[in-house]
Amino acid sequence: MSKTKSITSECILAAMHDYNIVIRQIEKIRAELDEAHAGTAQYGLQASMPKASGKSDVLFSEYLRRERMHKTLDRMKEKVTIIQMFCDDVAYDRLSFKDKLILEYTLIGMTQKEIGEKEEIELKQSAVCKRQCKIATSIVKFHEHHIKEMNIS
Repeated sequence: MSKTKSITSECILAAMHDYNIVIRQIEKIRAELDEAHAGTAQYGLQASMPKASGKSDVLFSEYLRRERMHKTLDRMKEKVTIIQMFCDDVAYDRLSFKDKLILEYTLIGMTQKEIGEKEEIELKQSAVCKRQCKIATSIVKFHEHHIKEMNIS
């Protein structure tokens, strides 16, 4: 979901469903990157296997590993940032009460069936799905408008 390419409703819908998992993964990666020394110990069969006889650059390998983690972290942040920006904007306030609840419940990882069974929502699973698609479309429109504003400034 790069800022240069177009974002689709399907992409946003997937990000909404993955939001809770992605947030937890971001926390794990940040914690690992914050560690002063990430261990490289091997256990089990790997520890007893023969090692290559050449010299390896441990620091460079660690640098590459951390670089990959930073790139992964950036992609994950980009996935959730669009949704977070939408929730902080007046566009979110324009959603109906039920749509706000559906979005919030989706972001915490509830299934469409669980959302539909909530007392304050009481919708069929298919109706929840349609509303989630409508919300995703609203987020796409918000994002496109936000990008246009950034290009004008």
